Amino acid sequence: MNIFVNTFAFLNLLFLFSCSSDPLQEALKNPDMTTSLNLSGKGLTAIPVEVYQLKNLQELNLNNNQLKDLPEDLSKLKNLQILKVGWNQFTEFPKVLYQLPELKLLEIPCNELTQIPIETAKITKLKEFVLYGNKLPDDEWILLDSILPNTSVSYYAVIGNISGFYFNKAVYYHQKGNAQNALKWYNAAINEDPNYANSYLNKGLILVQSGDKNGGCNDFQIAKQKGAKEADQFIATYCR
Repeated sequence: MNIFVNTFAFLNLLFLFSCSSDPLQEALKNPDMTTSLNLSGKGLTAIPVEVYQLKNLQELNLNNNQLKDLPEDLSKLKNLQILKVGWNQFTEFPKVLYQLPELKLLEIPCNELTQIPIETAKITKLKEFVLYGNKLPDDEWILLDSILPNTSVSYYAVIGNISGFYFNKAVYYHQKGNAQNALKWYNAAINEDPNYANSYLNKGLILVQSGDKNGGCNDFQIAKQKGAKEADQFIATYCR
């Protein structure tokens, strides 16, 4: 079985900021009505304390500053659903994030994180987690899959096709005997690249072994059409 290793490139983003007005001062004119605040690119080393007056804030953008941690006071923003803190200086995952009950989107790319604590599972409503460009080990996604099974995790900023990465994840679960997760990631690889023959081949093997001979043999035939050299052997072994 061939496992393909992709080369991932981090995206470089260019931020353009307007200095025509102070968004925080504008927000404080009507704090109860403010649901979104953009403080990106302000050179902040700390979050201004006035932000915590915005009790109905749902989205806070702190990208491209000089933050090294997030204070406990952030937990006062109980309605916060979207938090963007990319391109800062975090070396540890901010613990206060566990205290944001409504958080659904967390973007923390391009910092200095080396691990994601298992306590991240406490962010129960998290649907999307963006953390590419950190210093995480290559196999950190295994932990993330287990503690955040219902969260879409952007572990890499990818230029090009991500199907090989999904295939490698599928192979990992396949070898561990976790057919459900293996099928999930083989299907993800196929969705990204419908011509990825080995995904069909391995997916078909799981189906046959789980009792779905017709489904498995159909995948073997597709793999053969896509150029998988081993497909004839699989068909001869499992589909007669």
